[in-house]
Amino acid sequence: MFVMALDVGTSSARALCVQADGRPLPGTEARVAYEPRITGDGGVEMDPEVLLAAVVEAVSACLAGCGARAGEIRGVGASMFWHGLMALDATGRPLTPVFTWADMRSARAAADLRHVPGRHGAPAPPVRDRCGAPPVLRE
Repeated sequence: MFVMALDVGTSSARALCVQADGRPLPGTEARVAYEPRITGDGGVEMDPEVLLAAVVEAVSACLAGCGARAGEIRGVGASMFWHGLMALDATGRPLTPVFTWADMRSARAAADLRHVPGRHGAPAPPVRDRCGAPPVLRE
């Protein structure tokens, strides 16, 4: 029995099968590197097509390393970016690049949100209060 670990990060897609005791299954480690696009206005973007191709390549290489034992994979654990945002159309196709956690283009707008006045000139409540976060998250 194996579990495939899949990590899609800012610099590469990685896949590896691990055995029930947590040891890596030899020959299954795969890594496909790529680079984010850095824009002059503080953007850090990933091309969704490049990401998908890298994931497919890493998973395929991992499965090839399993050989005849690929059927013993019982689960997949995945980790993908820290934060990311991508708009999709109604059919699930990307409308935008993936905007990564490192993208700074919204920094000014985020700072401005701290100064939006509350009702009747009162100081603005914290952003979490304005967006409807549950009380436990407000502390």
